[in-house]
Amino acid sequence: MTMEAIGGHDGMTVYRTPEGIHKVAETDLEISHLLREASALSHMQGEHAPKLLDLNTLERWTLQEDLGPALSLDSNPIVALGAERFFGDCIDLLRSLRNNGIYHGDLTPPNLAWVEGRGLCALDWLESSLIGEVAPRKRLTTDAWQLLDTYMGLMGGCAAIQFAGSVR
Repeated sequence: MTMEAIGGHDGMTVYRTPEGIHKVAETDLEISHLLREASALSHMQGEHAPKLLDLNTLERWTLQEDLGPALSLDSNPIVALGAERFFGDCIDLLRSLRNNGIYHGDLTPPNLAWVEGRGLCALDWLESSLIGEVAPRKRLTTDAWQLLDTYMGLMGGCAAIQFAGSVR
């Protein structure tokens, strides 16, 4: 099997394989994050999220749909798609999350992908939680705040560079 290491963090390794994105937890803390992610993906059922293809709790891994590369601040989706379309996709993503009773927890560019026919999709659900549940939070802001501040600068952040060339 061809495997390309594409990321991860302490105690977790992430690979891109022909079958999809394969995540392997190496510590007890990371297995709890992996199970949290699997639960969120099951709730989302592929709506603005990768589909959960397989889960093996004994071997501590998941396999999920590969939605392609994540966005980055270098590849400006606002310019590529047009501001109205991209911001509409942001709102659709947030609406879908809340309708499914979920907070993503980390809606920043490395955790977003734009997929033709599906719009903006969230990746890396390790920080997710059901609404009303205490979440493992590494940020003091909500996922909506992160998304809107990063791309719209609505919360007082410095996102003006994101708009360069996007006003039509």
